[in-house]
Amino acid sequence: MGLVELVNRVATGPRRVRARFTLPGVVFFLGMLAALVVVAHCVDRWLVWGPFMSPALRTVAGLPVTALGGTLTAWCIVRFWKARGTPVPLNPPEELVFDGLYAHVRNPMMTGVFVVMLGVSFLMGSRALLFIGLPALIAAGVFFVKVIEEPELERRFGQAYVAYRRRVPMFLPRLGKDNGSAGQRQADDPPR
Repeated sequence: MGLVELVNRVATGPRRVRARFTLPGVVFFLGMLAALVVVAHCVDRWLVWGPFMSPALRTVAGLPVTALGGTLTAWCIVRFWKARGTPVPLNPPEELVFDGLYAHVRNPMMTGVFVVMLGVSFLMGSRALLFIGLPALIAAGVFFVKVIEEPELERRFGQAYVAYRRRVPMFLPRLGKDNGSAGQRQADDPPR
């Protein structure tokens, strides 16, 4: 059984089975982010890359960016709880979430995590995190979404998800364009 099939089987399984994967999923994800920060710090030291900003500028640039990313992520977690699910792919909401931030981007939580890591790279003044770790994290996120998450969501929600995916961008909202999120329902929108 492949990874996609395993995720699909668990994500659509009984609630009690899905709940068992929540804490290990959170610990795994946070551990991976912490490992990325530690490895970036080690690479900076190994390559003798000092901070690329002064301490004051790192704080001024890093804190608001980190707070913005944390706010995006927290909003998504609360929204998933309201939909009787979690952000852990093995224990997702039972309904398709496409309101609020999800009306503008399909993966605002992942966008929030990317923004947090951008802020952390500023706070650390880490060239390795900014120019190596963050791009690697974004590439891994795109891979996960395209190979695991989107096929699983399409199997669970069918045409409703396909229409949503076609209309709403993956990570960054379209500026100056209405992507169907201005309160107008389109013919192919899933019911609310």
